[in-house]
Amino acid sequence: MLKELGKKPATSSENKSWINNWHAYLIIVDRRKCLLLTNNETLFSVFIPGLKKNEFKVIEEVIRQALFKCLINEGLDQASIEQVLDNMKEIIFCKSSSRSVLGSMNDLVNQIDCRVYMSNGLLNTDIVELNRELNRIPLGVIDYSYANEKFKELINT
Repeated sequence: MLKELGKKPATSSENKSWINNWHAYLIIVDRRKCLLLTNNETLFSVFIPGLKKNEFKVIEEVIRQALFKCLINEGLDQASIEQVLDNMKEIIFCKSSSRSVLGSMNDLVNQIDCRVYMSNGLLNTDIVELNRELNRIPLGVIDYSYANEKFKELINT
């Protein structure tokens, strides 16, 4: 991801809030560059398909827009969505720090590959439904609960 962006990793993120800590994983699906974002604490994930070269120049805005759409589709209220997006005004890219999150992301990548294959390609895949399904897979790192429920629970506390 850092190589694609042409950036050097920051030494560390200053903000330690759970809402600001995400992993970004650049993957190739159906011969297209895609991005999988996963929150470190909740494993709430957003899949962004078919990124083009010019979108990498404004990747922060692409990430915020995709997250906004995903949160709306999850049924979060406006105040919660604003809280998340306000915390993501500045995006800092660091090296990965959690092997358990990366392991969970690898599982999610396998789920994405399977669902895209079953839909006969990325262009035929309903991305809104795919994101909903990804966040409703029980994951061991969060005690086999659902990422969407864990995310909503932490937002409301």
